[in-house]
Amino acid sequence: MVGQSGTNNAYEVEEILDMRVYKNGIRKFKVKWLGYSSRFNSWINEVDMDCPDLIKDFLKNRRQIQQQKKKSMKASKSITKKLKTIGKR
Repeated sequence: MVGQSGTNNAYEVEEILDMRVYKNGIRKFKVKWLGYSSRFNSWINEVDMDCPDLIKDFLKNRRQIQQQKKKSMKASKSITKKLKTIGKR
């Protein structure tokens, strides 16, 4: 990133915390900056980020979490159905 004074102010992403996808397909990531408190966390356009490995890891982990949630919801629905069936006897 280039600061207003014309000097090169590079900030390093420590961690990606969240993601938003807008209707136009633009993705923004909420990032934690290395060396800064969480007070400075901010939303950054994907095209303005230079950390492809962090993005890849974040998306992979997010997919895994979503798959685990789906599995647990299916299991929960199955148990609920069984309990309803037992309750009708």
